[in-house]
Amino acid sequence: MTGRALNDLAAIFPERGWFDLAVMENGAVLFHPTTQTPEALADPPPSEFVARLHERGLPLQLGLEPAEVAGVGDAENDHTFLDICGLSVAVANALPAIKDKVQLVTVGDHGGGVVELIERLLPAAEAVK
Repeated sequence: MTGRALNDLAAIFPERGWFDLAVMENGAVLFHPTTQTPEALADPPPSEFVARLHERGLPLQLGLEPAEVAGVGDAENDHTFLDICGLSVAVANALPAIKDKVQLVTVGDHGGGVVELIERLLPAAEAVK
């Protein structure tokens, strides 16, 4: 099981045929290596549902507008979330599809990229408070 998209996994792991099945994209796709066939396990959420989530999002509950929120992502499941953030960021190890759509890509990967962003956004004195 992986959070990666099929194309991204193929680029870094061509031996997918070693497995009987692969669950991809955080459980959204089942890939059959012997037939090279992906199978969607669920339909994407309706656009109306996604719009309603945006309307009721956490930033608003905190008294923030989405434009005032920085979001960090690395995989397909982050697309919708990053679309509503005022500053969309991908860590260095993010999938190319995520890196292509964000405003900033960090030099650091994983948690190091998040720390890099925090240090960039907050002056050192504020970070200590």
